[in-house]
Amino acid sequence: MTATATTASAGTDPRDFGRPEVQAALDELGQAQQLLAALEERVRDGDPGVQPAELADARQVVEFARLRVDAARRAAERREHDERAAEYEKVGELARAVDTAADQTVVDAFAEAVTALARLWELADQRSRQVRAVASRAAAAVAAAEQHGEREELRAAGVHNAAAGGLAGPASVTVTPEDASPYYLTDVRSGAVLAAALGRVVEVTGADLTELSPSTALSSTARVFPTVAEVQPATDSEEQPA
Repeated sequence: MTATATTASAGTDPRDFGRPEVQAALDELGQAQQLLAALEERVRDGDPGVQPAELADARQVVEFARLRVDAARRAAERREHDERAAEYEKVGELARAVDTAADQTVVDAFAEAVTALARLWELADQRSRQVRAVASRAAAAVAAAEQHGEREELRAAGVHNAAAGGLAGPASVTVTPEDASPYYLTDVRSGAVLAAALGRVVEVTGADLTELSPSTALSSTARVFPTVAEVQPATDSEEQPA
């Protein structure tokens, strides 16, 4: 007799709540026990209408109902085991179906992304350096023009205002073309542009990067795809077809 088979007399197994067949058998046992209890109480009250055979039959029904509960539990266990075994087979099938040879496509796409992002950073950095250099010189010119009362000459030269950048904000220049409306030339740091590219990817794909740092993500990814830790941006010559 299994451990589970003996639980019928000890009370309801917690797993029985998800076993309809066991619940039905327990209901039958409960009804049989109620009938037996009622007959026993009639005997205690001196009811001469209850015969020993009737009481014995009721007890046999209770015992049979207990066996039915045990049988239902065993059947449920067999069914549950079969379901688990089927799941094990399915999981194994799915695991074997993962094409590890296709991992190279992820590495290739990773290399392409590194090249593109490095190029983006390079272009953004070039612009940022240029704008900051111009803004710094323009801010000095604004200060000199203000000191000498020559702001109109500076505006005529094409600069309305300028800020070298710092705690007050990014470097910027208000450019005044000869025949057009003024426009703002403002620095955007290359790191911000790179982060913006990732932010846009997050918006498009719905990826969750809130708890990832670049260095941690690289380390964890390299454990699965070791070669990504050594990927270098492709040069212009490497990108050209042979």
